[in-house]
Amino acid sequence: MGRKSLSSNSSFDPDYIQELVNDIKTFCHVLQYLREAILSDSFKEVIHIRLDEFLCIVKNISNKHQNLNSVDLQNAAEMLPDKVKAVTLTEVNEENKTIYSEKCFLPLKLCDTKHTNLLQQTTAALQANKFAQPLPGRKNEMEKQRKEIKELWKQEHNQIPETETALQKAKLLCMQRQDEYEKAKSSMFRAEEKHQCSRGRLAKSLNKKLEKSVPIESSLGSSITWLEPGGSESDRFLSS
Repeated sequence: MGRKSLSSNSSFDPDYIQELVNDIKTFCHVLQYLREAILSDSFKEVIHIRLDEFLCIVKNISNKHQNLNSVDLQNAAEMLPDKVKAVTLTEVNEENKTIYSEKCFLPLKLCDTKHTNLLQQTTAALQANKFAQPLPGRKNEMEKQRKEIKELWKQEHNQIPETETALQKAKLLCMQRQDEYEKAKSSMFRAEEKHQCSRGRLAKSLNKKLEKSVPIESSLGSSITWLEPGGSESDRFLSS
């Protein structure tokens, strides 16, 4: 911006240009000093001095050289102190953290020590008390039961293949018995049918025999009834 204005305006003399160059060199030196102050260990002691020098140079250059004065430059100059203050506060906070962490603030240390000693004594008394003595025995008993259950589980787990084999054999045997049962059932049904058929034939033959014997019985009955009222002829003959 300054170089363009210099080329467009022929009223500038060499003395003004030399003065502008000197002001820019001074600005660069002050800016370098400010940068070194920010990066130095003695940050808090020199930063305000360097910052004041830098702002003074910027203000002088802006007032002396109107062509270099811009809104961006003014905004940057106004924001620079805030940024430096933020950096300063950050450094102070870090130092305070370090200082506070190194110092020991224990106003209740004596109470804490007494309470700790009391807890240790109470713990020792409980461990020596009869209420705590059965605990190891109970623990050993539970450990023994756990081992027994584990061994039993291993045995049962090892018996699983044998049990599966026995189950397969039992299933095959059950299927065989089922087939035999079905065969026996069908043979029984056939035998019952044959028996019923034979009984039917026998009943028919008996009925026929009975039908044949009925006339004979009826004739015998009539002859018997003829003899009964007066007695038999032989009786009559004997009586005469």
